[in-house]
Order: sequence, then C-alpha cells, then structure tokens
Amino acid sequence: MTMFFLGYIVSTAISVYAYYKEAFSTSGAFAAVALGTLVFGFGGPIAFLVFISFFFISFLIGLYYKHEQKTRRNYRQVLANGLVATLMMFLYARRDLDAYYALFIASVAVSAIDTFSSEIGKTSQNDPFHVFKRTPMIRGLSGAISLKGLGAGLLGALLYGLIALAVLQSLFYGVVVFAIGFLGTLIDSALGTVQVKYIDEKTDRITETKSETTEIHSGFAWLDNDLVNLLTNVLAVLLMSLIVFVF
Repeated sequence: MTMFFLGYIVSTAISVYAYYKEAFSTSGAFAAVALGTLVFGFGGPIAFLVFISFFFISFLIGLYYKHEQKTRRNYRQVLANGLVATLMMFLYARRDLDAYYALFIASVAVSAIDTFSSEIGKTSQNDPFHVFKRTPMIRGLSGAISLKGLGAGLLGALLYGLIALAVLQSLFYGVVVFAIGFLGTLIDSALGTVQVKYIDEKTDRITETKSETTEIHSGFAWLDNDLVNLLTNVLAVLLMSLIVFVF
C-alpha cells in the first residue's frame, strides 16, 4: 500500500501542476491521478516514469506550440491514451512476466509517438498526404501522414525501443517495442481515414471538432479521435501479444 500512497502523492502533484499549466481539465487531472497511482502502485517508480513520459512529451509539445490555442486534456483523452498501459502494468504485477512490462512500454510508446509524429508533421513545409491514396490532404486532419512526421515517429519508436532494452535488458523486447511503436502511428492514420469529420456551414472548412455550425462530412459518427487513439492502442497491444506469446 505504501507504493500506491506514494503514487497518489506524486500523481496528484504532477496533475495539479499540469492543471495549473492548462494541460489538464478537472476531469483530466482526476483521471491522470487515478491511472498514475495505479501504475506507480503496481510497477514502482521506473514504470511511473515511463508512463508519464507520454504526458511529458505532450506538455513539451504544447510549450513549443504555445502560439496555438491550448486545449486541456479531459478524462476521455487521458483514458484513451493511458488505460491500456495501466491494464498491462496490472497484469505484470499479477503474473510477473516481462512480456507484460514490454506491452506496457509499447502501449505508452504508441500514444507518445502518435502525438510526437503528428505535431512534428504539422511543421512540414510539404502538404500531408492520405495514408492509402497518397493524395494531398488538409494539414492537421486525421488520416494524413507526412515524411517529416514519419521520421519523427521513427525517432520516437527508437527512443522507446531503447527504454525497453534498458529496463528489461532484452534486445528482443527492444526491437519489438520499436516496431510496434512505429506501427501504431500507421494504425492510427489508417483508422483516422474513417474517423468522423465535420464541415463548418459558415466557413466551409473541414474540421474534427463538432459545433453548432457543423455537420458530418465523412467518416463514422461514433468514431472520434479519442476512440481512434484507444482502438490504436488496443490493436497495437494485441498484435504485439501475438508476437511475444504465440511466436
């Protein structure tokens, strides 16, 4: 119980700071405290540091793009990006198998790399293109990729592959986390092609944000960005599970 208490204290301190910096909404801060406490309690400080690396990277990106309007992460966004990783750490605590720790790192990697590659990709001087059709797309819309974004994704995947190698002392897990981390970016983009998109009736601009002046333009109405992130994480972890448990 001591580890859970420490996790609660540390998670609360970080979440309060993130809320003050407008990185979390109230619900997002509570969700982050809950997940952070569980990860610290089940996995200890090293696992917690790996876990918060996603939020740390997101925070740094937010500082870099401080000229843009800030968007506080709510509980849905926090859970979409952290719930699967928390579950993997719970399974590691129950089974004590390195495979679950590797799945935990991979889950964090998928969330972090997606944010890293998409935001860095927005700085590309060239227009992004459709992940399947290769046709030009509007910058910032899901389903689009850029060479700069893919390059950033590879660097992020390498970072988490090295983290897995250092923590687990296994080249196999390091390589698999690297591969799954990068693949997660492609899965996210693929799902993004059918994510709901809206068109603003006043500006005729396509957006992913629903408002009183928008109507559905394309995609499934129930598939928003949060669900895409969650499904991406689930699919990536399931694929890695086949690799580490079956093959």
